[in-house]
Amino acid sequence: MKVNKSDGYDEMSPRVIKEISDNVVKPLTYIFNRTFLTGIIPNEFKMAIATPVFKSNDKESFSNYRPISVLPCFSKILEKLMCKRIIKFLDKHNTPNEHQYGFRKKHLTDHAMLDL
Repeated sequence: MKVNKSDGYDEMSPRVIKEISDNVVKPLTYIFNRTFLTGIIPNEFKMAIATPVFKSNDKESFSNYRPISVLPCFSKILEKLMCKRIIKFLDKHNTPNEHQYGFRKKHLTDHAMLDL
């Protein structure tokens, strides 16, 4: 986790979490494993600070803003763990197709052009 990222609503900075990681790893492991087993994500992990950021054109038009959501650090850790599990599962079962290049490590879209 990058230590210069913004704090979530819980005001826990990534820098602090890295410093206390030895003390929180066991309870977090329990929470994350329960989440994987039950499919239930703690409500505190779902809360975010949403900030509207102006894109372009008329500032009075709601559609010209995009939301930026800052999640709590623990939520980001859970998300990364879930992503790794999904990718490991997909690779183990030879999914997706070998010609799927987007969003896969070591599968550059430039190689897709060579396949064509």
